[in-house]
Amino acid sequence: MAQVVLKNISKIFTNSKGRAIHALRDASLTVEQGEFMVIVGPSGSGKSTLLRLIAGLEDTTSGTISIGGNIANNVPPQDRDIAMVFQNYALYPHMTVYENIAFGLKLRKVPKTEIDRLVRETGDSLGLTAHLDSLPMVLSGGQKQRVALGRAIVRKPSVFLFDEPLSNLDARMRAQMRMELSKLHKSLGVTMIFVTHDQVEAMSLGDRIAVICDGVIQQVAGPIQLYDDPVNLFVAGFIGSPPMNLFSGMLLKRENEVLFQMRSETGKVSENAISFRLDQTATQALNGGGSREVILGLRPEDIGVSETIPVHNQEGPNCVSITEAIVEHVEPLGPETYLYSKAGTAQFTARVRADFSVAANQRIRLGFNMRRAHIFDPATQNRIGP
Repeated sequence: MAQVVLKNISKIFTNSKGRAIHALRDASLTVEQGEFMVIVGPSGSGKSTLLRLIAGLEDTTSGTISIGGNIANNVPPQDRDIAMVFQNYALYPHMTVYENIAFGLKLRKVPKTEIDRLVRETGDSLGLTAHLDSLPMVLSGGQKQRVALGRAIVRKPSVFLFDEPLSNLDARMRAQMRMELSKLHKSLGVTMIFVTHDQVEAMSLGDRIAVICDGVIQQVAGPIQLYDDPVNLFVAGFIGSPPMNLFSGMLLKRENEVLFQMRSETGKVSENAISFRLDQTATQALNGGGSREVILGLRPEDIGVSETIPVHNQEGPNCVSITEAIVEHVEPLGPETYLYSKAGTAQFTARVRADFSVAANQRIRLGFNMRRAHIFDPATQNRIGP
């Protein structure tokens, strides 16, 4: 295993019209030895470009890449001691599973007896023993993905790179492969860097996650920290499913309490606008002033039906604010139900118990847990306060 260090990496492509496209902007990231690092972001964010730079399939415009303590910028891909698993499996259709797994070893002139031992060991660990003599065309998507993994594993590289390897699988197979990848990482103890646009894959697989957008790494943290303490609006909205609810309005100091007043239907903040009482720690966001434009964020699980909230938690500062809302859509998912509701001009999602009975167009009272509120600056989009 090896540490991978990216320092101030930038990558600029030039399109057919001669226009510069900034795929990566001053990206820095350290992946520790034996760590499972996930790079997650929307399409076109630069995550696959970052992986290809580590692999040596693209050249950096600026910055340095170190693998195992050695600068790798000018090292050919085949000499970087890495293995890459692609989204489309990249298997040779005319070769058997055995031959596909063995191919890289043959190129390296490994003795036949050693190749046979390594291929059969790898096939056994991935549940492919019964398919070693089969061609890829008769395999399922999950089996093909295992063959691609086997071809990488058998080389025993110091770093594994995964470029959205599960995106072509169905939901059930993706869940199974996530579990197998996690087990594989624990058994091999090798450094893994996994690129995906799927936040479920990121949250379930990564020791740490690097969130990237528009070629800029936004935040690097563990899954729970990313969810609970997003540094900006992008991370808050991207991590979590359904995403965090975001409300525009004004933070106000009123005597001994702090209020958040939502914008009215005219787009203005008025005394008649929906307001929430916030925890006293929100005063830090005021910077000593009496008011401030902010964006307030709440996760769906922090909005609940008021009838299910204990009485001692209702109304008043430092607790839950109660608001009447109209349910626009109900989405039952078995263990839980999502309510897509509207209060004034604000639309938001609440996560409630599966046995809560409600119908579209019904008016209900919802409680907003202000202890869990996140406050963001609309100008910088960065989080304010603790």
